Amino acid sequence: GRKIGFIFQSFNLIPNLTAKENVSLPMMFQGIDEVERDAKAMDLLKL
Repeated sequence: GRKIGFIFQSFNLIPNLTAKENVSLPMMFQGIDEVERDAKAMDLLKL
């Protein structure tokens, strides 16, 4: 299948998600497993 990307026109967070969940959301759509998503999100949030 084709890979499809998307970019939000305004970088709004989804209010009912945590910061980690907001960072992880695009990775979920890419099919990255939850353990790897969580590790990457936590690493990115440390920046």
